[in-house]
Amino acid sequence: MSYFEQSIEAFRRAGMGTIVDAAAERQGGAYHLKGSAAQGDLNLYDANGNPLYNPDALTAAYTQVEEFKRKPTRHLIQPPGTSPMRTLAGDRFIDDLYSKLGNMKADPVPTPDAGGFVCFGLGLGIFLPLVLEAFETRDLVIYETDPDLIYWSLHALPWAGIFRAVEARGGTVTLVANGNPDNAASEIIFALRGANAALIDGSYFMTHLDAPHNRAVLDRVAARSKLLEVSSGFLEDEILMFRNTWANLKRHDWKLFRDGPKGGLSAPALIVGSGPSVDAAIPLIKELAGRALVFSGGSSLRVLLRHGIQPDFHCELENTSDMADMLAATRADYDFDGTVLIGGNPIDPRIGELFSRRLLYFRPATTGARVFSPDAGAMDLAGPTAINTAVRAAIGFGVTDIWLFGVDLGARETDRHHSRDSQYYATDDPYWQGGTGMEQIDVPAPANFGGTAHTTPSFQYAQMFLTRLLESAPQCRVLNFSDGVALPGARPARPEQAPVDALELDRAGMVADLLADLPAPDADELFLEVCVDGYRLALTDWFDRVERTLYRARGTGFLALHTQLKPLMQAPGLEDAHTPDIAARYCASGTLDRCMMLGHYLIRRLDREARPAFFETFLETLAAHVKTMRSTAMSQFDAPE
Repeated sequence: MSYFEQSIEAFRRAGMGTIVDAAAERQGGAYHLKGSAAQGDLNLYDANGNPLYNPDALTAAYTQVEEFKRKPTRHLIQPPGTSPMRTLAGDRFIDDLYSKLGNMKADPVPTPDAGGFVCFGLGLGIFLPLVLEAFETRDLVIYETDPDLIYWSLHALPWAGIFRAVEARGGTVTLVANGNPDNAASEIIFALRGANAALIDGSYFMTHLDAPHNRAVLDRVAARSKLLEVSSGFLEDEILMFRNTWANLKRHDWKLFRDGPKGGLSAPALIVGSGPSVDAAIPLIKELAGRALVFSGGSSLRVLLRHGIQPDFHCELENTSDMADMLAATRADYDFDGTVLIGGNPIDPRIGELFSRRLLYFRPATTGARVFSPDAGAMDLAGPTAINTAVRAAIGFGVTDIWLFGVDLGARETDRHHSRDSQYYATDDPYWQGGTGMEQIDVPAPANFGGTAHTTPSFQYAQMFLTRLLESAPQCRVLNFSDGVALPGARPARPEQAPVDALELDRAGMVADLLADLPAPDADELFLEVCVDGYRLALTDWFDRVERTLYRARGTGFLALHTQLKPLMQAPGLEDAHTPDIAARYCASGTLDRCMMLGHYLIRRLDREARPAFFETFLETLAAHVKTMRSTAMSQFDAPE
């Protein structure tokens, strides 16, 4: 086969065939290739005869890579600090490891190896072999939106060899071709948060072609760079989600959420968050409430009820006790009887007691869903906030018109984090008034109506998933009346643009119709004890294998340990798998990954002579803490009441 055919086949095997097949159909567009790498005159010319490279592709690639080696752009993580107040397994390991470092001196700049290399712009791709030769990285991510450049790179570059070289290092090749800068930035973040996420420190960001769209995506990735360090889960959270799911299925009667036909519902959805801007919008929400199905999420239920607006659906997904306490306080003051709960499987079981009608959905990538939902019937893109759930549920019901209020994803002004009518301000308790420990709203972001608003890494994460959700639902028209952070995929709408002339709805009748055909299995049909037993056995085996791996890693090195642990860790493509083995893998691997990220950060900043001793200390400390994690994990199997 030719380079071209081999290259297309390599992308197809990696799940990116759609991108290269679309490029191949265009036959290179108006560009034409001249010369050859062997002769030293290879270049790509546009319709006007202008070359892409000066003086030629190979010389330009060599010059650029040499310059980048001298002055690279890298992402350096911020290592966690220590605190006697922290009690999570990962925190205890971190504090213990720091206490054993003694007088070891760490350099602020790590060694040149890293987990990821991101290229903005592909061109002919001639620079990529030089990058792989110059930089010891695992994952290779390329951003390119021009299908014609992709086409010509398939002719000029031995992509099959690139894939083999990267895979031999334990990495993956990802080509991001999304023309939406926000969505493209999200895809790049997701690619870097794959199986080598623990090695993210020191990753490289190189601009191959300086173009406005490449700069726009680079800027968005830089603005969200903190997300590269966000934990992929932690042991205690997974245990709580499992136990809450078990208790919810034993204790309450539920109907199970299932998607209806796309676009099959004529009613709009009015989705209300509790961002600060919702307060000024209450009169308009009241006017629209009779013309749409009304969804609340999290703390916005109290906001609506305080103004006499009864939501049709209230959405919850968090497993924390704070949400149950908040709803109980709201329930003491207001009636929930006209509202249907849409609850994720891991919510606090007390929440279900507050509602007379309940819809359960399985959150993907949660231990409870993996253990108790073997048909993999999870509701994708429904998190990480209750408002994400509300938008996803509305789309699942078949809604095509969605109106957002109070979905601020931060705030215009940083002095207030939620609506004044929310539970956060209904008490004098500083814990609640401070946002129950939420992050500072201090990250600048484009505002919905222009200018600048402010957000947090957690809200950025929610925005990233909302953007992906809206992109997956092109049948929906989304108007965003919120005066907060802009949401890609939702059109900013001022109050005067509100559809106040929409038809009145029989909301109660419509809700009854939506619920009528949904399944309502009882606990016996879900085989709870069988599922629990399978998970217990799988988790025991997982800890056995991790402990054996740590024992056998003595005398090797950090990257060798990472390679040996990878088959036991989280990995792309497994997120939605619902088996006991995958549930076991995800239970503690988020915490283990966090431990590995710190080890990777530290060992590459020590003098070469100090690294072997540090690695043995790291290994010994990690092995001891894994035993403690095992004890903690196995305690989750005491049956709930």
